[in-house]
Amino acid sequence: LVQCIETLAKNNNTEMAINELLQIIAEFYCGDRAYIFEINYVNQTISNTYEWCGEGISNEIRNLQKIPLEAVDRWLDEFKKKGEFYITSVGKNVKKESIEYEVLVAQGIESLVVAPLMENNEIVGFLGVDNPAINTNNLTLLKSVTFFVMDDINKRKLLAKLEEMSFMDILT
Repeated sequence: LVQCIETLAKNNNTEMAINELLQIIAEFYCGDRAYIFEINYVNQTISNTYEWCGEGISNEIRNLQKIPLEAVDRWLDEFKKKGEFYITSVGKNVKKESIEYEVLVAQGIESLVVAPLMENNEIVGFLGVDNPAINTNNLTLLKSVTFFVMDDINKRKLLAKLEEMSFMDILT
């Protein structure tokens, strides 16, 4: 956790910092891929906004844009009930006729750990690791780091808004 916090604090480039953080998390769980998805409730979609992949693992971020929110309906319920959770086997724990199953299998995901990103008591996204091999009985790191990730994402959004504004808009 300290290494994750230091990574975010020392790097002014949010994208680089979050990618380094995702690598740390993926390595802690010995996972293939770590990622952040953000939810767009207006369009009822989720999009992969950050991704780190281990050696030999395909990058999926381009394929995972504007996925129907219903693909993770079950996850949203689990987040509300438990917070973070572990899907031990996609083949056994996910309905084969669901969008969730189609999306996961298409990426070669057999298992995953995932934690919600919260803002004002609303689930605004999630942080996950695909095919974790170790530490799956301890999701504390995943849960703890979500606060710091949300802080960095909010900074990015604020900076983007400021860049869109003119100097006169800022003064008024």
